[in-house]
Amino acid sequence: MSIQPKGIVILAIDFAGNVSWTTWGDQSYNKWSMAMQTWSVTPSTGINQTKPAKITAWGHTRLDWTITVKNASGQIVSSWTVKNEHTLREQWTPDSNLPNGTYTITLDLVTKDGFKVTSLPKTVTVVQ
Repeated sequence: MSIQPKGIVILAIDFAGNVSWTTWGDQSYNKWSMAMQTWSVTPSTGINQTKPAKITAWGHTRLDWTITVKNASGQIVSSWTVKNEHTLREQWTPDSNLPNGTYTITLDLVTKDGFKVTSLPKTVTVVQ
């Protein structure tokens, strides 16, 4: 009995720092760190009209970033896309009528050659 791989990711980086990917098979094992170095949301508590959440992230290469904010029920309350950026510097200001509570922010990343991953969620608390 032979064991076959469930999925493969091939990464190439040249001396100029250009990055390229190709994938095969089940990609559920891919991690956000394969396309992004790190990311943060600050502050994470007391978010409101006068205290927005600052979202910062650094990609290994230029990416299309989709920022998604969901409520505790998993419903999308805000989503937007930033295209072809290496560094993400955005902020989320909740609508004034958005209820107090806990929300999650995730990043969907897509490289120029179509490699896709989603970050783990960051939790923020809205207090209007």
